[in-house]
Amino acid sequence: MIVVPQLAKREIPKEIVFPTNYKTSFKKQELKHLINIAKSSHASIKVLHVSEEDKLNEQQTNNKKLLDEYFEEVSHSFHLLSQLSVPAAINCFVESRESDMVAFINSKHSFFASILNQPLVKGIAYSSKVPILVMHDLKN
Repeated sequence: MIVVPQLAKREIPKEIVFPTNYKTSFKKQELKHLINIAKSSHASIKVLHVSEEDKLNEQQTNNKKLLDEYFEEVSHSFHLLSQLSVPAAINCFVESRESDMVAFINSKHSFFASILNQPLVKGIAYSSKVPILVMHDLKN
């Protein structure tokens, strides 16, 4: 599902932000829509990690490597922000880079879903200037 807020730019995306904490192990099938959109629009994917700890643990490192493999067919890079709440970090990153879309997997156990019902995040969605791609978690 793609959510296009009223204030959103209606352009073909050239840069898509994929926020993660690397704690969830995604399947390539779960990311197929994101990869297809990036391929068809020649967009780059910016994987954004909002840091809570100083460094990644072994599981997070492995999940980051998996994402690197999954995104090998598209332009992608990894980014880190710390000292900010997750919603603020995503907004700051998107605004500062003038990104065109935010994509995440909707899972009740995922990092993004854990904050989805907070009023601040609902406010972000309503005031967002970029479309939001919500992908389905195949585990649920």
